[in-house]
Amino acid sequence: MSFLENDAQKLLVGWQQPGLAISILSGTQSYRITSGVRNQHAPEEVDENTLFALASCSKPFAVTVALILQEQGLLHLDHKVHRYLPSLQLSDPIVGQTVTIRDLMCNRLGLLSSEGRHRQVALDRKDLLARMQMQPFRHGFREEYGYCTDAFTLLGEVLQAASSTPWPDLLQQLICIPLGMHSTSACHKTAQKSGNFAQPHLMGPDGFSPIE
Repeated sequence: MSFLENDAQKLLVGWQQPGLAISILSGTQSYRITSGVRNQHAPEEVDENTLFALASCSKPFAVTVALILQEQGLLHLDHKVHRYLPSLQLSDPIVGQTVTIRDLMCNRLGLLSSEGRHRQVALDRKDLLARMQMQPFRHGFREEYGYCTDAFTLLGEVLQAASSTPWPDLLQQLICIPLGMHSTSACHKTAQKSGNFAQPHLMGPDGFSPIE
């Protein structure tokens, strides 16, 4: 696997990343390559147990949970979101009353994402949902594909309401525990308590710097 180790070093330099971990499953064989450090300004190296934030790669987890809940009869993908979140208000009231779970999963809501806007200042998810009524639409509802993180924030709230289970517990029960993913969590604070986690970094004028 030396070629992978060389590639890992190239990625580390090319992407200007402090550290990375690569896992490959081929049949019954698994390969793990790690490189770099957990924090740009600290010496601790990344190892195969280092926890990384998945960011938007967590979206497939939410979709998987939605499909499991549909199999359990707790929701249907074509149910309207308003059925589970009756207080939801969007800047287009008709869309707010019409949007379905499937719309959220397919990124066809049309809402302009709140990154750099409301997501920067919202106190919590409840506050973010309340601010959605002020967000404009960037294209018509169901007219085209439009990547939207807020649609998955809504999806998480729907899954909680449909199952009467907090999202972190739902993820543990339906995915992490059955698959033996004992270190995986929906909470960054839990990961940080482990001590072996990759610190998030933000690109600035002088390169990447650690952030909270």
